[in-house]
Amino acid sequence: MRKKHHRRTIDQERTLRAFECRFLAMPQSKVEELNNKWLSSYDIYDLYFIDDDEITQRYHTKLDSHIWRLAYLCLQRGVRPRGIVSARIKLGQRIASVPRNERHLIKHVGRGSVLLKATPCEFSLLVCDKRYVEDDA
Repeated sequence: MRKKHHRRTIDQERTLRAFECRFLAMPQSKVEELNNKWLSSYDIYDLYFIDDDEITQRYHTKLDSHIWRLAYLCLQRGVRPRGIVSARIKLGQRIASVPRNERHLIKHVGRGSVLLKATPCEFSLLVCDKRYVEDDA
């Protein structure tokens, strides 16, 4: 009989903290690449401008994710992205679209996606950032 494989549970708080530490260790010149860009991820369903209060309100809550953390940390380091936008596409159209003349400013910072032909970048949540819930058993 085959042994059943159980997926490990990600510790969201520790994972985001590891991502934050890695991001804060990046040189400022690398972080400047996000200046005046739209941060895009498949995990988001809408468009949020950088001045939106939701970015600061989600920090260290259960609603926090790596893209919200990235936007918050960019502001802390003096870099101003334009905002956060969804990478989701429905019927050939983006579900939350930026104006056509700003589409070249979209920087995908989410997971890799074959459908979007997007690969993870250094601003994505990487395998080295993931922390798992310790198993007591």
